[in-house]
Amino acid sequence: MTQVLIYVLIALAALLGVILLAPVHIDFRGEYAQTLSFHGRLRWAGGLLSLDLKHHHGKLELTPGCLGLKKTFKKAAEGKKQPDGQESGPDKRRKGQSDSPLSFLNLRLLAAVNKSIRRLLRALHLKVKLSGVYGFDDPSLTGFVLGVMTALGTVKNYSIDLKPEFAGEAVDLRGWIQTWFIPFHILFIVLGLILKKPVRAIWWPKIKNSKKHKEAVQYA
Repeated sequence: MTQVLIYVLIALAALLGVILLAPVHIDFRGEYAQTLSFHGRLRWAGGLLSLDLKHHHGKLELTPGCLGLKKTFKKAAEGKKQPDGQESGPDKRRKGQSDSPLSFLNLRLLAAVNKSIRRLLRALHLKVKLSGVYGFDDPSLTGFVLGVMTALGTVKNYSIDLKPEFAGEAVDLRGWIQTWFIPFHILFIVLGLILKKPVRAIWWPKIKNSKKHKEAVQYA
């Protein structure tokens, strides 16, 4: 019985290793003016498993594939509905204000996140092309986005040509994203960021407080 369990664990470990070490390729193209339309394709292990997504004229098509065999599922796109009783607006923001990520910001945290993001972008092998016109009701927000997009446009393999509209809201965008990555590499980078001291200082005290609260309830 013990030997069987060991063989099962070895087989599961080998399967997990194959899943994490096989490359994933993603190709996503779309545009948004008055309506959203896009076509995306995800391939794992060179197409051993795949998933095609297509959204056009308010309809969404999903086409999963395995070993070259594919099946298409169609459904009408649904708008997001706010659950009954869910709070929104200023009242909801005030209740969660104490847990806002902004309250944890410091130079060490920003440095750790910036370094991990750079490593993540390299690991993703991203290629981006984006063009069009955009604008917000607040001109300062439009200017802020312009600064961010201009900085990204200087990154290798990023082609960004966005024209700001400061007179009001405007959306007319089109572009594509291509990426390939090894899941284990991405997992390694993300776990490395989570375990860094500045980031650990955010979630570890919450876990300790949760354990203390459970113990206090248990022995009350």
